[in-house]
Order: sequence, then structure tokens, then C-alpha cells
Amino acid sequence: MLMLLLSQWKQENMALELRDTTLLLGDYRAEAIYQMILCTMEGLEDTLIAEIIGIIIIIRRKMEEALLQGIGKTKRKTKHFRLTENGVFISENVVYPLALNAVSDGGVHTERVSEFTGEIKSAARGELKYLYEARPELTMIGYDVPLKNFDSPSLQEILQTDGRTYSCRNYLLVTDPMFQRVRHFKLYPNTDFVGEFKTKHGIYLVERHAFHNFVIRARESRILNGGTSEKFQNLRDSLPVMYDMFNKSEEVERKNRIHQLVKYGGEDATYRAENGWIFVITSNGNVLKTCYEKGDLISRDYMRKDHPLMTASGLNRATNWPMPSSSETRATSLMSL
Repeated sequence: MLMLLLSQWKQENMALELRDTTLLLGDYRAEAIYQMILCTMEGLEDTLIAEIIGIIIIIRRKMEEALLQGIGKTKRKTKHFRLTENGVFISENVVYPLALNAVSDGGVHTERVSEFTGEIKSAARGELKYLYEARPELTMIGYDVPLKNFDSPSLQEILQTDGRTYSCRNYLLVTDPMFQRVRHFKLYPNTDFVGEFKTKHGIYLVERHAFHNFVIRARESRILNGGTSEKFQNLRDSLPVMYDMFNKSEEVERKNRIHQLVKYGGEDATYRAENGWIFVITSNGNVLKTCYEKGDLISRDYMRKDHPLMTASGLNRATNWPMPSSSETRATSLMSL
């Protein structure tokens, strides 16, 4: 029987089964074991391969059992979960309570709850997603976790969805509850502008190019995150950071502004700076066109407007720049970079 199982496993369908097992387990150690087996299976004894496969499958089943147990104990299932074609979509707001329910045996084990929270996210490959359904106001943000057992009683109250998922790394949804709650910035889908920033120094339209530049450069910024890109993996997390920086920014003067205009041509601009970053704004309006990281501003030919070496220019920021019409913003609620 063992040799028959090994023979079957060596076929493609068993290899895929093992792959699915490691994906659901979501643990980097299981993934490493899987890769090791693929690289060295020819040199391993059949019995050892069988043992490793058996261990991984058991771990996977235990993880799914705990997950289903946690779902079963969680209240308001119709709000926090959806059944998808491959598994269950879990709202980000319920991940910790779900993990607590999954591993609880009458006491709270903080370390184990934290570990299981990580396992849930890892099972979804660590990717935060939108679930966009027929009723946009019900948009969910969470993790799409694959399942094998769809017959569990824990899933009976959960609604089946035919909605589409979008990665928060590449997409913003106007119906994102986070953006619905705030008043200081608003999204404009399907236009040349990401949206509108309402700041203490005026109202500005933010070009998609400016936001795109911020995200790409922030992911590698040593000033903002020490050179790691984890902090800016999701667009929905990046936009509030950009807003906060721009809201705190101060107007600066570019010492070689005239020289740059003569050398490169193009439209004149004004500049604001915060934490080593420069924000470029149209000089005749309030459009944020681009941004970039400069570090030490003085050594990069930028100075605050009130610096003793600079003279006050008296520039004022207009706040009546024409906004996109309602017909432009109704086209779609989805915006991608």
C-alpha cells in the first residue's frame, strides 16, 4: 500500500496536492520542506518521503480544523466571511478574534494566538485583498484562504459569493470603508487624478503620477522605512501616509528654479517639503503633480521660504481648481496603478 501511494505521489496530481497542502498551511517551513523534496526526492528513501508527506498533510489538516473551529465560534458570520470558489474570505477585522477562537481551550495564549494569526495570513500568501460584490457598499477587505473541507457545519451560515477579488497592492476601491470614513481625502476613480487632499494649507488634486511615484519610491525609502518595503505593500496604507506628509509639509524655494526652467523648459512649479521629500505643485493652481525623496534639502538646493538666505515670494495657493465632474467619477469605483 505504501509503495502504491508513493507511486501515485510521484505523479503530477500528487505533486499538486502537496503543493496545495503547503499553500493552505501557509507556513514558510512547510514551503521549504516542499522545495527540498522536489530538489532531492530522487536521493531520498521512499519511506522518508512518505513520512515527510504524511507529516505535512497532518499539519495542514490540523490547521484547517482549527480554522473551521474558530469560524464556528465567531459571531456575525454573514458580516465577516464569504465562501469563495476555493475557500473562505476572511475580513481583516476578524482575523485576531478568529485566531483566538481557533486556539482557545479556556485560556488566552497570546503567543499561540499571534502565531495562528500569522498562519491565517500566510495561508492567503500574506496578500490583503478587496472582495467587490454586486452591492459595492458591502465591499470587504481581508484574506482569501483556501479550504479543502466545504462540508463543515461551521460554514453553513456563511454566504456564497460570486464577487471578484482585487489585490490591495495594486488597487484602490472607492467603496473601501476606510476611505468612506475620512473627510480629509476623497478618491476620484477613472480620472487622471487619484483624488483630492483637503489640507491645512489648501485643497489639492493629486495626480495618479504623483501617487504612483510616492508608492514606488516609498517602498525603497530609507527615510520612511529603513529601506524595507513591507510598510508600503498596500496602496490603501500608502495613501494616508502620503496625505499626512503633504499636510505637514512646508513651502520651500528651489534655488536654481530659473536655471532648471531654461535648461529643461516646461511649466513652472512651486515646492513643499517634509521629512526629506519634495512635493511639486503647479504654480498656477493646486495640482500635486509629482514627488520624490531628496534627503538633505539644503545640500540639494532647496530652502524653506522663511530661511534667512531666501526672500519671501508671497505665493498663495488657489483652492478653486476645477474638480472632475460627477459623470467622470461615476465611471467605475475601481482604480489601479
